[in-house]
Amino acid sequence: MRALNSSRFPIAVSIAVFSLLIASSVAMGETKRIGSLPGKAKNAGFTMQIDMEPLGGDGYQPIHLLFRPMGTAFPGERPLTIQIRPRAERGTDLDFQFQQEVVLPQGATNATFKLYVPHYYRWEFVTVRILENGRLIEKGDGTFHLNTPTQQSMGQLTSMGILVPKDEKTQDALWKIFPDMRSLVTSIGDGPLPRDTDVKRLSHFAANSFVESVQPGRLQFRRIDEESLHESWLGFSQLDVILVADPLLRRIESEQPSAMAAIRNWVTAGGNLWIYAVPPDDAESDGGASSQAWHTGLPTLERLPASSFVKPSESQANLQLGESNDLQIMEYNAWQGWYGPGTYGRSSGGERRQSLFDRMASEKNPMVDTVAPSELASKIRFGSFGSGRVMLIESDDPFPGSFQFWDSVNRIHGNRLRWVSRNGISVPLGNDSYWSWLIAAVGQPPVKSFVGLNTLFVVLIGPVLYFYLRRRDRLYLLYFSAPALAFVVTLGLFLYALVADGVSTRAKARKLTWVDLENDCVLHEMHHTYYTVLGSGNGLKFDSDVAVYPYRHGPVIDGYYYRNANGNVAGEGLINHGNDGVRFTGGFLPSRDQVQYVTVQPKNNVPTVSFQIDDGTPRVTNHLEQSLSDVLLCDASGVRWHVANLAAGATAKMQTVTTPMINEILDSDVFPNAANVPELRRDYYRYGYNPSAGYLNVVQTSELERSLKSFRRLMPAGSFIATTQLQDSDLGVPKARLSESAHVYFGELP
Repeated sequence: MRALNSSRFPIAVSIAVFSLLIASSVAMGETKRIGSLPGKAKNAGFTMQIDMEPLGGDGYQPIHLLFRPMGTAFPGERPLTIQIRPRAERGTDLDFQFQQEVVLPQGATNATFKLYVPHYYRWEFVTVRILENGRLIEKGDGTFHLNTPTQQSMGQLTSMGILVPKDEKTQDALWKIFPDMRSLVTSIGDGPLPRDTDVKRLSHFAANSFVESVQPGRLQFRRIDEESLHESWLGFSQLDVILVADPLLRRIESEQPSAMAAIRNWVTAGGNLWIYAVPPDDAESDGGASSQAWHTGLPTLERLPASSFVKPSESQANLQLGESNDLQIMEYNAWQGWYGPGTYGRSSGGERRQSLFDRMASEKNPMVDTVAPSELASKIRFGSFGSGRVMLIESDDPFPGSFQFWDSVNRIHGNRLRWVSRNGISVPLGNDSYWSWLIAAVGQPPVKSFVGLNTLFVVLIGPVLYFYLRRRDRLYLLYFSAPALAFVVTLGLFLYALVADGVSTRAKARKLTWVDLENDCVLHEMHHTYYTVLGSGNGLKFDSDVAVYPYRHGPVIDGYYYRNANGNVAGEGLINHGNDGVRFTGGFLPSRDQVQYVTVQPKNNVPTVSFQIDDGTPRVTNHLEQSLSDVLLCDASGVRWHVANLAAGATAKMQTVTTPMINEILDSDVFPNAANVPELRRDYYRYGYNPSAGYLNVVQTSELERSLKSFRRLMPAGSFIATTQLQDSDLGVPKARLSESAHVYFGELP
C-alpha cells in the first residue's frame, strides 16, 4: 500500500476533524455555534466546541461543550477547569466569571457537558478559558462575539420553547409538523398581523424558519431538540412557556425520566406547559396508555367555564385594527441598558391593521375565525402543578389557530406568561422593594455615639486638661498631650465604628414555600439580605438546583458613567460550580455593604404537612424535620382551626378560633414595612432611564408573595398557613446572625 503524501496528510486530518465537528453540531441539537478552543488543538490533544441555545433572557443560559480527542479516544482521564466570562457591550456592576470543572473520561471518543450560567444582563460577547492544573493551556482562551440576534436577549416579555421530536422529518402525523406561530406573535406577543394573508398554514420548513427569526413583538422562540433535553430545571428557567405534543411528552416520560423530572420542576417553579394533540378526556377512562401519562392524570385538571374565554367582539377589539401594522423589532440601547421599538410605541406609518384583517377575512384565513366561547372551552383542559400551569389542547394541529383562541389563552394565564411579572424581579433594571429588605442599623455611621464621644473629648482636652496641667505647673505638656489624646480618641472612634456592627455576618431572610398537596410538590422562594464587616472569603453557597438572582436597587448599567466591558479580567464576582453546590464569592458578598438575593428552588415528592378530618375535627401531621410554630387551617366551610408548637413528626387535633389570627402569624418579618421605600421621583432610580418602562410592566412582588398577600386579606376556604423558624442550612452563609427571619408554608387542601 502506498504511503500517504506527507503534504496532504495534515489536510486530510483537518477535513476529518472538521467533519466530526459538523456532525457533532447536529448531534448537539438546537444550539448555535459560538466558537471552539483551544487554538492549538494538536498540542492540547482535544478540541472543545462551544454552543449556546438561542434566545437569551432572565434565568440561566445553557452552554453546551463538546470535547473530541485528536486521536480515536482520550488516552487518560483529564480534569479541566472551564471559565466563562459573559459581558455586555458596557461594563455592569455584576460582571462575573463562572467556573466549573469537567473531567474527560479515559477511553471515550467524545464528552459532552452542559453548563448553566446566570444571565443577569444582556450578553454581547463571551470570553472562555480552559485551565489544567490551575494553568491556562496553550491558546486555551478566546473571546467570541454573539453577532446573531437570536443568540441574545431581544427584550421579549414572553419566551417560548418548542419541543421538536427527533423523527420530525418523517411527517407521518399531524403533530410532527412544526407549529405555525404567527397568530401567537399577534395575540400573545402584542405583535403585528401577518402580511402573508393568503397562507392559511405555514409548511413545516416555513414554520421552522419563522421561529428562528427575530419577531417584531414581545414574544420570541427557542427550538428544543428531543435528544438534547436538560436534566436540570435551570436549563428551562429562561422560558415562560414550553409547547409540546402529547405523543412526544409521553415518549420523553418513558425514555428520559430525568428530563421529564426537570420539566416537572420547571412547571413547579411557575412555568407554563402547553400540550397539544391530547386525546379527549373521554378517551382517558379506558385504562389504556393514555391514562398513564403524567399530564393527563393531574388531579387539578378541569374545563374552564365559557366566561373565561374571549368573545368574538372582544378579540377584534384586542387587535387594535385602527392602528398601523408596526413591524419594528425591539432595539437594544447599550448606553442605557433597555429595549424598545424605534419610536417607543407603534409606528405611525405602514399598512393599516384593518386592511390586513379584511384581506384575511376575504381569503377565509383561519386566524380570523370566531366561534362561541363555549366551543373554545370544549377544547381545553387547564390545571395547576406547583406554582405553574398545565394546559391540554384537544387538537392534533391547533396552529396557527384563531386570534380569538390565543387571546383566550392569554387571558386565562394573565401575567403568568411574563417572566418579570411571575418572579417579581428584574435584575437588569433593579427593584424599588430593595429598600424594604435592608437590615436596620447596620452599615450606618453611629452618629449619636460619635457626637457624644466627640463632646466628651472636647471637654477633656479643653478645660479639664488645661486646669489639670495648670494646677501642676505643666502647661507646656499641653502641646504634646492634646495631639496624642486626639490621635488615641480618633483611633478609638475608628475601631468603634468598625466593630459596632459585630464581626459575624448579619442576615435577614424570609422564605415562602408554596405547598401543592394534591400534586405532592413544593416551591421554595427566599429573600436574603447579608451584611459582613470583614468580608467572607467563602462567600455564599447554594445547592446546584437553586436559581440565584441578585436583588438590586438600581440598573446594572450606569448610563452616564458607563465603561466598556472587559472579558480579559474575571470581574468583581466569582461563581464556582462544584460537586457540593455553587459558591458566589468576591463582589457577590463585599465587606460593609448590604447585598440582597432571591433564590428559587422547586422540589417534587417532598413531605410537608397533611390534614385529616374525623368527626368534623381536623387533625394535622407535621412531616418536616423541624417544629411548626403555628398552623392555621380554613376548612371547606370557612371555619378556622389552629394549633401551636407542633413538634416534628407529631400529630395534633386542631382547635377552632374565633379571631382571624392571620395578622398575628404573618407579622412584619413576613411582609416588611413598605414605608421604608423612599419616594423615587426620577426615572433613573426607578427604571434606569427607560422611557418604555411602563410598557415593560415591572412588578415588584412575585406570584408567590401576591398569593400570600391575598391569603392575608381573605383566607380562602380549603387553605392553610404554617410558620416555622429558618434553619441554618437555608442561608447562604453558615452561622450568620439573623436579625429578622420567617418561614411560611401555605397552600390549598386537595
